[in-house]
Amino acid sequence: HVSEIDGRKVMIIHAEDDKVVCMQEVKEFAEKINCNFIHLKKGGHMSANVSSKFRFYWKIKKFFKK
Repeated sequence: HVSEIDGRKVMIIHAEDDKVVCMQEVKEFAEKINCNFIHLKKGGHMSANVSSKFRFYWKIKKFFKK
C-alpha cells in the first residue's frame, strides 16, 4: 500500500552496515514513496536515539519544520 503513504511526511535514516534490515530494500521503499532518505555508510542498526545525535539534529529539525 505504498501509494497510500505521503513521502513528504517520512524521513528514513539507514546505514549500509545494518545487519538487521537490508539497505537495498529500504532504498527501494524510500524511492517508491519518494521520501527524505539519508544514506549512511556506517551506523549499524540504529535506534530511536539517533535523533539525539548532533549530526542528525539539524536535518531532523528542518524536516519537521516543513
